[in-house]
Amino acid sequence: MDHTVYTASNAHMISSYLLAAQVLEDATLGAQALQALDYLCTHLMHRDGYMFHYVMGDQAYLAGQLADQVWMVQALLDAYAMSGSKKHLETAIALMHFTCQELLDPQSGLFYDYLADPEAIGRLALREQPLTENALAAACLLRMSAYSHRKNLHGTALRVLSGSLSKYYHTGIQGAFYACVIAQASEQSWL
Repeated sequence: MDHTVYTASNAHMISSYLLAAQVLEDATLGAQALQALDYLCTHLMHRDGYMFHYVMGDQAYLAGQLADQVWMVQALLDAYAMSGSKKHLETAIALMHFTCQELLDPQSGLFYDYLADPEAIGRLALREQPLTENALAAACLLRMSAYSHRKNLHGTALRVLSGSLSKYYHTGIQGAFYACVIAQASEQSWL
């Protein structure tokens, strides 16, 4: 049995449990999701405000992966939407602040998939700007802007969505997530 706990996959499941709790009107599912979220915040979040990729035993590893940051932000925003706990919103904003400071490329307006490493060699030296995680980051920024009334978050989200457009046109079926983010943002009047 693998006892490794991964941030992104657990955060994604937390969001699913929070949605199920709402749809099924089952508070037990919501409580389980919040307990798992607290675990991630306690064991996989660095004190400087970013997520590690995984934890084995008592040690967390591989900091600053975009997928971990944005899926965790989404889970925190879902928890805030369900519980109204300002702690979740503030943690999400702090985590997104790190993500913008460390992973956002000002030229393209898109997020890189991991932190720059001047010692990286070969394929590891080539960072990418994945469409799905950038679309999720934009959705989170739009939600945070709506929840906290911070216009700078809204502007960053629009730059990410705009920067992702050419990727969307060339991605095919993998662009569905981006299209869903645009549809949700339009439906919620976030644009």
